[in-house]
Amino acid sequence: MTADQMSEMSQWSFAAILLCCVLLALAELRWPARQEGDFGNRILANLGLGIITLTMPMLIPLSSIAGATYADAHGFGLLRAAGIENFLAAALLLFLVRSLTDYWVHRVYHRWAFLWPLHRLHHSDQAIDLSTTLRAHPITSLLNMAINMALVVAVGPPLLAVILVDAIIFFAAFIQHANVRIPSRTVHIVEKIWVTPSMHLVHHARDRALHDSNYGEILSVWDHVFGTYRARPADDFAIGVEKATQSSGV
Repeated sequence: MTADQMSEMSQWSFAAILLCCVLLALAELRWPARQEGDFGNRILANLGLGIITLTMPMLIPLSSIAGATYADAHGFGLLRAAGIENFLAAALLLFLVRSLTDYWVHRVYHRWAFLWPLHRLHHSDQAIDLSTTLRAHPITSLLNMAINMALVVAVGPPLLAVILVDAIIFFAAFIQHANVRIPSRTVHIVEKIWVTPSMHLVHHARDRALHDSNYGEILSVWDHVFGTYRARPADDFAIGVEKATQSSGV
C-alpha cells in the first residue's frame, strides 16, 4: 500500500468519525441525559487537551499505523507467523486484543500510585459529555500510543484492519462519554456486551466504590468476566474525583 493510499484511507476514517461525532453532539443537544453546567470552560479545557493528544502522533512516531507499517516491512506478527491472511479474522483478533488490553491498562491506571495522578485528570471533569473523551493527560496518551503500537507489531494485522479498528475504538470512546438519554430497557440489553454512556458514567462517580468499577472502554464483557461490573445505582450521584491520592485495588 502506497503512502498516498494510506493517507486517503486515514482521511476517510477521520471524516467518518467527525461526522459521527457531529451527530452525537446533536443528539446531546436534543436528548440530554443530564443538564450539565459550566459548559464553556470545560469544553475549552477538554478541547485543548484533545488537540495535544491528536497532534502527538505527528510529532512522535508512536501510533498503531506506524506499528502496522513497521510490522509489514519486517514481516513481524503472530498472524503472519500463523499464515492467517483473512482480513476479517485479522481485524476481529486485533479488536479483541485491543479491548482486553485497554481494560487491564485502565485498571492499572487506577491501581498504581504513580499512574493514578495522571489518569485522575480525566476523572477530574465535573460533568461528562463528548468533550470528556478528549480530556487525557499527555503522558497517558503517550503510554497508550506506545502500548497500541506494540500490540499491532505483535499481532501483525494489515494496515486497513488497523485503521478500521482504530476508528471503531475511537468512536466507541465518544459514545461512552456522550450525554445522551437512552431507554433503560435498551441499556440493560446492550450493557451485556458493549459499554454504554450509563455504564461508563458510574466509572466517573465521585464515590470510589463506584469509580473503581466498569473499566471496560469498549466491551463490557471484560467487566462481567473479571467481576468489576457495577450497575448504575437508582439514586443520582456526584461526578468527579475525591481528594484522595489513589484509587483502590485492581
